[in-house]
Amino acid sequence: MRTGTTWLSTLLDSHPSIDCDHELLHRMKYRGRAIDAKEYLDRCLFESSSASVRGFKVMYHQMRGPKSISCHIFSHLFRETYDCKVIHMLRNKLDVYVSHCLGTQSKLWNILPDKQQVVAKTGRMYNCGNATFEDCVEKYNKPVVIDIEHLKMFYKKYAIWENKIKEIFPDHIEVHYEDLPNVSEILQYLEVNDAPLQAGTQKLRQFSNKELIINYDEVMSVIPNYSAT
Repeated sequence: MRTGTTWLSTLLDSHPSIDCDHELLHRMKYRGRAIDAKEYLDRCLFESSSASVRGFKVMYHQMRGPKSISCHIFSHLFRETYDCKVIHMLRNKLDVYVSHCLGTQSKLWNILPDKQQVVAKTGRMYNCGNATFEDCVEKYNKPVVIDIEHLKMFYKKYAIWENKIKEIFPDHIEVHYEDLPNVSEILQYLEVNDAPLQAGTQKLRQFSNKELIINYDEVMSVIPNYSAT
């Protein structure tokens, strides 16, 4: 959801004691029984890694309803079967929304410098071809017009998702995008030693909201009414 979770997950994955996958739930093809979910997660988390801490990235929309298998895993397996620790990534809502608009417009999501590839929204990898990082930055940072009604809807949904995490996992830790790449508190929470970490992505966004939003004044006239939701 453009909150910086890929940045965080690649940072953690570079720790020698942590194996942090990308989006395991995105790859789930089945629907239904809890035993299927447990077998799937056991195979992904335990059979393929010997790291002392294993985890993966989860996105808000993967908790979209009580009948969702992902929501079932959250509320039952994670809490009752596994000894899970939840790291809740937070970021300014307008920054999240604008970054999502920029990604949708440019079709660029995360740049992996070591592989020179772009991660698309679907999770598939697209080669950058001859494009340089500077080319990608220029393509990504083209100003956008914000749909005010869609922005209002996003703010309301985001608040619901935030509250759902707090409800299901009262013992979670909250981490703010602005605090990265400092993850000392997270490492302490995961009970692993400090170690040099290396992010696997490069930051695409280079400008402020005022520079990136064409109808900035209109947006800012609406935001105060939704900033607390």
